[in-house]
Amino acid sequence: MKVLKIAGAVLLSIVALVLLLGAIAPKRVETVRSISINASQAAVFQTVNNLKDWEHWSPWQANDPTIQPVYSSPAAGVNAYYTWTSKNSGTGKLTITEVFGMDSLNTKIEFDGQGSATSGFRFTPSGKSTFVSWSFASDFPFPFNAMLLFQDFKATMDKDYDQGLALLKQYVEQRETTIGIPEVLE
Repeated sequence: MKVLKIAGAVLLSIVALVLLLGAIAPKRVETVRSISINASQAAVFQTVNNLKDWEHWSPWQANDPTIQPVYSSPAAGVNAYYTWTSKNSGTGKLTITEVFGMDSLNTKIEFDGQGSATSGFRFTPSGKSTFVSWSFASDFPFPFNAMLLFQDFKATMDKDYDQGLALLKQYVEQRETTIGIPEVLE
């Protein structure tokens, strides 16, 4: 009987600690990363707007060869999406939710059983280059947000987004040099 009381007290203490940590931990993670790409706004926008092109610059596909994407038809513009399955990265869906000309687009990322996040791209022409900003925001529900005290999720996202932007830059610059400015898909 005494062992059960001790086990119950320990379990109750752990639950209380998680609830306390969840009460003081941040509930939202946000980041914005940027890069200048030596290509036209049209070239950069089209590459991001066409989800099939993500295979060439997505940091997650570069780091996880088990990702199997399936694309909507069409694969570009508002409501275009791709779903993925992966042994290492789970399953999910990314959808383009808004497009504002060639200036910006927003996406929603749904991680099966693990919540969702929003992401956005801004494309600002600067001479012969385009300044690209890629943002991320996700809310972590209480008390699961307590894990943010022990894991630097923002640093992980910063690293992934920096890698993705570097790959995007490399892909777009090479493609624009090789084939010229691609036709913009509406």
